Amino acid sequence: MIMATDSFSREHALFTSHRPRVAVVIVNYRTPDQTIACVKSLFGVNYPLLRIIVVDNDSRDGSAEKIRAAVPRVEVISSSVNGGYTDGNNLGIEHALAEGADFVLILNPDTVCINRDFIFDLVEFAECHPRVGAVGPRVFLRSKDRVQNTVLTFPWLWRRAWGMIRSRLFGNPLRSGEKAINAEVLNGVCVLFRAEALFEVGLFDAETFAYIEDVDWAYRAEKIGWQRWYIPVDSIIHVQKEAGYHRGSNVDFLLKRNTLYFLLKTGHRNQAFLYTLATLLMSKLLEWRGKVKPADWSKRLFQSYEGLWRGRWHAVMGKPSV
Repeated sequence: MIMATDSFSREHALFTSHRPRVAVVIVNYRTPDQTIACVKSLFGVNYPLLRIIVVDNDSRDGSAEKIRAAVPRVEVISSSVNGGYTDGNNLGIEHALAEGADFVLILNPDTVCINRDFIFDLVEFAECHPRVGAVGPRVFLRSKDRVQNTVLTFPWLWRRAWGMIRSRLFGNPLRSGEKAINAEVLNGVCVLFRAEALFEVGLFDAETFAYIEDVDWAYRAEKIGWQRWYIPVDSIIHVQKEAGYHRGSNVDFLLKRNTLYFLLKTGHRNQAFLYTLATLLMSKLLEWRGKVKPADWSKRLFQSYEGLWRGRWHAVMGKPSV
């Protein structure tokens, strides 16, 4: 049994007297087979009041119809636009809240459930801790032999610098360990959100399209006193593809662009200035060393940074080329 406080137990009266309603939201974009496998893995989950909502992000490849045919028990919402991970999840969350969900579980489509009790455990923990706005389980990356580090931190520059030094000397620490901890940020791959917190904090910032939206939500939650907790309960295997996460990739671009957007949005202009200099210098160094395509990468990064600093946020934060 996972303990965070002495009051957390499977027999807790608050939980057994009222079983909250949970909605799972999964966003699909042109990966219907993967999404179907994810959904089917949830059918054995030990939680009776569970509904599954799939948002198809304007795939235009027959994804929505294929998912409806394969798993007719699931609600499929067809979006008229591809608004990315953020807007797709927002659409599903809004639908879940309108239908009276007490909790919403955000789940990546490239995941497979391996513990039929994990939603029960997450809900129970949240019910026993009323100021917990979001709770995340232990996630495995590609196989059950490797734990994904889903406990993240705010991207403050001093911490990034120390993290780079520490990783060089000692390796990266695994924060998603054997103890329940109060986290700054929970990776958005698999997180249970309390409806009350979503109403107060708001949904994801749709401007980001994908990445850093979990940091932004956690920052807003922190400001009004909603906690985020990690508990060491096995949940899913995240079968994330290995390709596409290299330096100079579209994912790398989104992470850097959205980090600067977050720093400027939250008023951390000094950190934003140092971050701009550091990442632009690094991009030029990578080009010089032949790690990314010459000129294109740093030019794209510079143009997005320039737009953000000039306040043209909406123009810069539009849908990226994918």
